[in-house]
Amino acid sequence: MEIEKLHHKSLSEEVFELLREKIIRWKFRPGQRLKDRELAEGLGVSRSLVRHAFTLLEKDGLVKVSRTGVYVSRFTKREIQEIYEVRRLLESFALESAYDNITDEELDEIEGKINETKRDLEMGQLEASYALDVAIHQLIVNKCNNSQIKKMYSNYRSILGIIILSDYNKPDNVVESFEEHCRIFEAIKQRDLNKAREALLSHLSGSMNRVIEMFGNMASSNTSGP
Repeated sequence: MEIEKLHHKSLSEEVFELLREKIIRWKFRPGQRLKDRELAEGLGVSRSLVRHAFTLLEKDGLVKVSRTGVYVSRFTKREIQEIYEVRRLLESFALESAYDNITDEELDEIEGKINETKRDLEMGQLEASYALDVAIHQLIVNKCNNSQIKKMYSNYRSILGIIILSDYNKPDNVVESFEEHCRIFEAIKQRDLNKAREALLSHLSGSMNRVIEMFGNMASSNTSGP
């Protein structure tokens, strides 16, 4: 297991953020066992800091702790459906108050990201689409007029990260997701709320089905952890 060493011994939050990022970006895969001694040696920190990070990761839903050890979370079909039910509620409601608040300058910035992502995809750089994905959804939430939606969405940040990146496991999925986000953008640019809502919900439905397929395939081929 390759782990980058920290440049400085730090607070447990730094260890937590590093491990969190590796889980979200699938450097540690769902079902993989995480060993505190191995991680502590690799990071150059104490095992107690790693164990504390495990506690925070468990609260975020990114790991599951059992009698046999600590494992990166794998999500059942029902859990994925529930996550997307929350996304639909939060994002569709946010869209209603956000789309009029989004400025032309912000739309120009997203359009620039779309053009850049299209070039990257043509060069085979599939993960480039992830930044566009995050930017569009985050813009919708950030521009809404409901602080509670923003807080709830922020609480889902870690889970959404690992879920979103699982939708980028195949080239066809990446292209499909990119096209879905382009349709959301175009509808917002046209200031057509109904069309934007339809495009958003269609994307979330398609993404959910792709993620369920991904985790279903993983569960059938990997029995390494709970």
